[in-house]
Order: sequence, then C-alpha cells, then structure tokens
Amino acid sequence: MGYIEIDESFDQLHIARLRHGLASHPLMSTQSLAELALRLDPAFVRFHDGERGLGTKIDNMLQKDPGRRNLRRAIENLGTSQAFVQIMNVRSDPEYRALLDEILQGIHNARRTCRTARRRAAGAVTQAAAC
Repeated sequence: MGYIEIDESFDQLHIARLRHGLASHPLMSTQSLAELALRLDPAFVRFHDGERGLGTKIDNMLQKDPGRRNLRRAIENLGTSQAFVQIMNVRSDPEYRALLDEILQGIHNARRTCRTARRRAAGAVTQAAAC
C-alpha cells in the first residue's frame, strides 16, 4: 500500500473518506516540518506564536524577523492552543516535492484501478441484463 488508500468504489464526483499513512512518514514529523519552515523562503511561511493577539497581521511577520526568532518561538509553542505554522509551496523543496509526487502518483494509480473496477462491474450488469 502507498501512503493513500482509496477504496475501489471511489468516485471523484462523490464525497468519500480517505485513509492515509502520512503521519508515519519521516518528513511529516514535527521536527522535519519545523526544519522545512525554517529553510523555505519567508514568503511561504505564516505563523502565529500564540503570544500575540489574534488580530496581529501575520502576512509580513517573517520579513520583519530575518533571524526567524519569532518563527522559532511559534514552532516551540505549537502545543499551545493559539500557535500555528502554515507552510505553503512545499513543492519548492526537493524532498517534499518527491513525497508529493509519490502521493499524487499513488492517487492517479488508485483512480485508474477504481475506473477499471467500475467498468468491470458495469459490464457484468450489462451481461446479466442481456440474459
């Protein structure tokens, strides 16, 4: 099984549950994600350290923090109720691009399997109706 598990009955036109094993991937650990946030271009990382008022404008916070002390504090405070880190454009990082490509390829393959299973089922129904 890949990282994403899709049932053969999957239909992209209907809402369905999806199982995944991404939480166990080393790149999805808090430490790896923190390292990614610290090495990406500041334009692609937004955060709230949990210590400022929620009305604080976060769009340009990193540009005012070239040493990234506030981002480091936000990462340290992730266990608090108001701290968060938003990482965008993860595909710009080679390791995460490879993981995303693997995930997307798995979804593509699973969708192809689902379409084949539906065609077989539709063919069986058609053959039964012809009898």
